[in-house]
Amino acid sequence: MENEQSQPANGHQPSAISAWLQLLRAPNFLTVPGDPLAGWLLANGSAAVPDVRLAALLAASVCFYASGLILNDVADFETDAAERPSRPLPSRRISVRAAQIATGLLLGTGLLLCVCAGGDAFQSGIFLVVAIVAYNQVAKRHAIAGPLVMGLCRGLNLLLGASLLGIFPARVWICAAIEIAFIARVTSMARRETSGGKITPKLIGALLSMLIPMQAIFCAVSGAGRIGWICAAALLILWPLNRVLVRRYYAS
Repeated sequence: MENEQSQPANGHQPSAISAWLQLLRAPNFLTVPGDPLAGWLLANGSAAVPDVRLAALLAASVCFYASGLILNDVADFETDAAERPSRPLPSRRISVRAAQIATGLLLGTGLLLCVCAGGDAFQSGIFLVVAIVAYNQVAKRHAIAGPLVMGLCRGLNLLLGASLLGIFPARVWICAAIEIAFIARVTSMARRETSGGKITPKLIGALLSMLIPMQAIFCAVSGAGRIGWICAAALLILWPLNRVLVRRYYAS
């Protein structure tokens, strides 16, 4: 969703499953659940007690993120066909129709999970869906609006966790603003990753992986005590796994 690359990381022609994993930027999925988890902990503080509603919200977050990644390639189909023909859609390893259906199913599933989670999650989910669509259909081609809206998507993903309680203390907004600024900057840099300069796809992937320790810090300082530290440790375990996946699938 943050950007796109033209070849699978291992240089081989991927299978159907690998084509979907390439389309979905597999390494980045490990950077997604930490956003709503951190938002929920930051809103809950010492009262944080994980339950099934939180699990539904984390699943919804993953659905929204996946839908945005697919919609990104659907929106870029003509450009990719000319400049990056080996991408899953222009190479016909995945049909545009299948990608469109998957996008709709993921968006619908994400919103349904938000309804199941309760609280203000559905309203927050709607805001996130609007931001995802706005980025891919309108903002992404603008040098300033594109990075800002992409950053907003990440910030809204963190706020999605706080929406479970409908409580948004200052620390939630501060952490959301940090993510918005960070992703906006990385997205702005990623616009130059194919220009042959110092900004490379590898660098962008490494920067995106930094979201995991950032989210872990948010969890640790959330005021949730032991649960916050446990969640932070769990996220840090995902960090090396993210790096392993980056060796096979692109992250940006």
